[in-house]
Amino acid sequence: MVIINKEGADLFKWSDYKIYVMLKNGDLFYNYTTKAQDGDLACTWTARAGETHVQYLCFDKAFDVNQIDRVWPGMSDNKFFDLVRSDK
Repeated sequence: MVIINKEGADLFKWSDYKIYVMLKNGDLFYNYTTKAQDGDLACTWTARAGETHVQYLCFDKAFDVNQIDRVWPGMSDNKFFDLVRSDK
């Protein structure tokens, strides 16, 4: 997953949020979180204005991008974000 915090935006804080994936067959699941405090697997981080953050996600299910029906963040504070799909 890549988070792009727009230039001039406020700090973006990510805190153990989940990414939900629904497949076309109706399967619904979300990513694991870790206890890592830093590095590629940390689940709590901040992106400054103009910064792009790459985050690795782990799921207990293997799936192909063509199987995906919907993807959305499970934000505990009712935040919503535009999601952009890229097959690159």
